[in-house]
Amino acid sequence: MLLALLRFSRPVMLLMTFFSSTTAVLIIYALYELALHQEIQDKVFKEVRSAIDGNDGKLDYQTLNELNYLDMVVSEVLRKYPPGLRVSAFLISVIS
Repeated sequence: MLLALLRFSRPVMLLMTFFSSTTAVLIIYALYELALHQEIQDKVFKEVRSAIDGNDGKLDYQTLNELNYLDMVVSEVLRKYPPGLRVSAFLISVIS
């Protein structure tokens, strides 16, 4: 389990380091949530697989727009992890 986690975490850290765009962050959080929720991952996989099989093995823009469950997953990830600036506060001195 730990070895699999380490193999998975290197590419994710690379993505987080070199690609700070909104799309890359969305993909990272979506992969994170799918890794946590196997049943949702299976449902997304089945939906994508059936869409590809029903379109002669191709996944084009039209077919991608018909993936309702994937759209719901992306919307939920954007709701949980909204893009934008993160504001952090640091303690400078203690007021007594």
